[in-house]
Amino acid sequence: PHSVHHEAKVMISSPKILGDHDGDRISSAVTEGIRESLNAGRCRIGSDSRCSECIDTALNKNLGAGNHDRVKKSLFWGLMLNWTVCVVISLFMFFGSNPALRLFLSSSDELALYYGNSYIRLISVFYIFCFTGSAYMGYFKGQGYMVIAFCGTTLHIIFRATCSAIMIGKMGLTAVALFSGLGWIICVTFLTINFIRIAGKNANIPFSHDPN
Repeated sequence: PHSVHHEAKVMISSPKILGDHDGDRISSAVTEGIRESLNAGRCRIGSDSRCSECIDTALNKNLGAGNHDRVKKSLFWGLMLNWTVCVVISLFMFFGSNPALRLFLSSSDELALYYGNSYIRLISVFYIFCFTGSAYMGYFKGQGYMVIAFCGTTLHIIFRATCSAIMIGKMGLTAVALFSGLGWIICVTFLTINFIRIAGKNANIPFSHDPN
C-alpha cells in the first residue's frame, strides 16, 4: 500500500474537481494545501517500502537456506521495525505539520495551511495500517506469494480511488485522507486473513538449526 500521491497530483492539475462553490480562492488554496502536504510528507515516502524490501530480502535468503525458524520470526521483527518508524513519523507529521508547511507557505496563506494541516494530520492517524501492510507485503513477496500482494494493493487502490472520487466534492481533501486510511485497513485485513491461513498450513514445518 502506498499513499495517495497519484490522486493528489491529479487534483493539483485539475483543482476545480474540489468544487467551485467558494470561488477560485478556495480552489487555489486547496491546490497549494495538497502540494505542500506532499512536500511536508515526503519523509514518509519510501520509509515503509524500504522496510518492506528489507523483510523481503531477509526472508528470501533464509527461506532459500532452509532457516524456517528465522522465516517465521521475520514478520514479527519486520512489524516491530515498521511500527517504530511509523510512530516517529506519524507523531512528527501530526504535531509538526504546521511549522513544516510554513516553510513552504507564507503566513498569509491561512486557507492553504488549513487544508494542508487537515490532510496531513488525518492521514498520519492511519499510517500504522500503511506500515503494517508494507511489512505484510515484504513477508508475502519474500515467499513468492505475489498474487496475494497484488490483490492487497489492488483492493486498496480501487477502494481509495473510487470513494475519493465520489466523495471529494462534498468532503474536499478530507475524503482523500479518509478513504486512503480506510483502504489501508481493508488491505491489512485481507493480508492478515491470508497470513493466518498460510501460517496454519506451515505450522508443521520443522525448525532448522539457528546458529544464533
